[in-house]
Amino acid sequence: MNRNLFTIGDADVTPREIGVSIIILFLMLSIGWLITNKIREFNRDKFIRIDTALKITDKDMYNHAVNTKVGDIIAYGKMTAKTPVKNEKINGEYLYLKIKEEHYVMKTRTVTYSCNCNSKGQCKTCTKTETYWEWDTYNTEEFNSDRLLFFDNEYDYNLFYDYPINYITTIKTSSHVRFKYYGAPKEFDTTFIANTSSGSIKSFDNKLIKLYPNMDIKKTIEANEINITIGVILFWLVWICVICGLLYGYVYLENKYLY
Repeated sequence: MNRNLFTIGDADVTPREIGVSIIILFLMLSIGWLITNKIREFNRDKFIRIDTALKITDKDMYNHAVNTKVGDIIAYGKMTAKTPVKNEKINGEYLYLKIKEEHYVMKTRTVTYSCNCNSKGQCKTCTKTETYWEWDTYNTEEFNSDRLLFFDNEYDYNLFYDYPINYITTIKTSSHVRFKYYGAPKEFDTTFIANTSSGSIKSFDNKLIKLYPNMDIKKTIEANEINITIGVILFWLVWICVICGLLYGYVYLENKYLY
């Protein structure tokens, strides 16, 4: 008879189930290492491209790299809105501006609490309805310069992402209505990684080009190296959770075929 060694929750664990669980564990760890190697291989190839890309910090070198279709580049320079956006309620010009209108709204919720406790500390559960106030988003407007300039080259706003958008200010028009402003400056220093093989700039993976605002080339390369390491760590955190869930699900079954 396959006796129980211990219990996990409602699951009785037998020696045979432990043996099969060990096999499952080693199998899942092996699969995890294979996936990790694939992730590292992909990221290693990407990082080699980044590390060996042409480093550019001036206009002439940038234009030459694009015109001669040199390939991978890491360019650092100033990005500027060709036609900055403005708003009469706040000062300044911006590449991007977001205005969020919020209303202070009264709401109700049901609260559970202990009541009618006796001398033994035994209590009943009671509920009551209470009101509270909360700022809700009523409307959101977004504005941006359609065209950008980088080393005097003109590009579409939607070619890039990760603009340096920060909170600007809050303006209250009444006790129950306020407007919160967020924006990206009309001009900022940034680095981006791109490929020029087509005679223009495009992303490595045919998606949008990621910006690294206020980061020089060295810091951009370091950030990508850190991201590769973090990606592997996050995978293993998720994979370990999957393994634990699989093992628990297995021992929770009756597994009568092992008896």
